Amino acid sequence: MAGQQRKLDYNLELNGVIYKAVLTPVQPVTSVSPASKPRKSHKLVVVIMISLAVIIGGAYATYSYFQSKNKTASTSGEKANSSLELKRLLTQAKSSIPFPVYYPDNLPAGMSFKKDSFTAQNDIINFSLTSNGGTIIVTQQQRPPFIEETDKIKTVQSAIGTAYLSNVSGRTTGFIINDRTLVILSGATITNVTDLEKLLASFSEL
Repeated sequence: MAGQQRKLDYNLELNGVIYKAVLTPVQPVTSVSPASKPRKSHKLVVVIMISLAVIIGGAYATYSYFQSKNKTASTSGEKANSSLELKRLLTQAKSSIPFPVYYPDNLPAGMSFKKDSFTAQNDIINFSLTSNGGTIIVTQQQRPPFIEETDKIKTVQSAIGTAYLSNVSGRTTGFIINDRTLVILSGATITNVTDLEKLLASFSEL
C-alpha cells in the first residue's frame, strides 16, 4: 500500500542454527541547504527600509515646500508693511511741505523702505530704499529756479514729470523734474540700474 514501508524477511543458517532477520528499508532524507531556504526576514527588512526612505523623503519634500512658501509670504508681507509705512510718513509730511509730494507705489522686487531713514526737515524729504543692488537715497524738494542740466544717459517714462538717468560725479543718479518738485535718486552703492529705472517710473502723487 502507498505510504507504508515493506518489510523484508531473511533466514540465515549459521552452525546449524537458523536466524531470522527482518529488514525495513529506510527512505532517503533530502537535506535542505541553508542557502536554499527562503530569506523572509531579510526581504522584510529591505521592504521596511525602502518604505522608511520613501516616507522620510516625502516628509522632507513637504517640509521644504511649506518653508519656501512661508519665507516668500513673509518677505512679501514685510515689503507691503514697509511700503505702507513709507506712504503714511509721506502723507503726514505732506501737510507741512510747500510742494507736491510723490510716492513710489510699486517698488521693484526685493526692494524695501528703511524705516529709520525718513526725515522731513527744512522743506526737504529724505528716505532710503534698500535691496541686494544697494541703497538708494530719495530726496524730494521744491524745484529751484535754476537747474543745471546734466548729461542724460537714459530717459524714463514717468507720470509726474521728466525722468531720466544721469552720471553725476561718476555715479548713476535718477532725476524727476516738474514745475514744482525735484526728486533725486542717488547712492554710492547702486549696482542695479534696472531697479533705478523701475523706481523712477513708479512715482505718483499722493
